[in-house]
Amino acid sequence: MAGNIAWGIAIYYTIGSQLALRVAQKISTGQLKFILHSVTIALLIQLVIRVAFP
Repeated sequence: MAGNIAWGIAIYYTIGSQLALRVAQKISTGQLKFILHSVTIALLIQLVIRVAFP
């Protein structure tokens, strides 16, 4: 916290969090669960591919 801020990353996190908050208010719980499960499966597939093919 000594002034070392990665502005290139911080800007994207800020924009992404604002978008997530606004979108989350407008979608139903069922859609949110579907999106969460889809992203989790995609990340697992990515992990398996990275481990299997370094």
